[in-house]
Amino acid sequence: MNKTKIFILSALLLVFALSAQTLVKTKAGILVSSGKELMKLKSNSVLKTDDKYRILLKPDSGGYGYFVMVTGSTAKLLTSGRAYKDQILAYPGNGDFMKAPGKGSHNIHLLFSLKKLTEIENLFKSKTEVKADAFNSVLKKLKKNKQSVVDDSQVDISIAGNVRGEADKRDKEFLQKLKPFATKDVLMLDYSIKVK
Repeated sequence: MNKTKIFILSALLLVFALSAQTLVKTKAGILVSSGKELMKLKSNSVLKTDDKYRILLKPDSGGYGYFVMVTGSTAKLLTSGRAYKDQILAYPGNGDFMKAPGKGSHNIHLLFSLKKLTEIENLFKSKTEVKADAFNSVLKKLKKNKQSVVDDSQVDISIAGNVRGEADKRDKEFLQKLKPFATKDVLMLDYSIKVK
């Protein structure tokens, strides 16, 4: 009887250990520079044409990040690469902000996975832009078995203007204010935005 209990307990511990390894815990968000304000972008936000944005992702474990923007019939890979534990993967990478896309509706997709997403890698293998339908088809397949998250938190996050010029300090302060997303295997964070 004792051997059976020990075996069951060992099996449960193994299951918990293996399931904990596949948990993806990541802080991610989009920082918007609007005039003199720095704030967090929420999904379904409206931006002005002179606004600028910066995408940040900081995982608790190493993996691979992909940032894709879909506009009309085009999907553009903004950046992709290895994301290291407790280090920031950013777009643009040099601490600057990117000008908001042109007027209209846009979707920004942040994906983070413990393993390479071969479907995404193959899609953007030799080019940074593909047809939106091709990307959406790959995304739909990924979402069949994975959890997709929309960042529509009601909590407003802003950053003091005095950290505007200090990119590292600003990025870290912004990420510290975010709650981590915890999903299994792949984090898929979607933003729908309008630029007016």
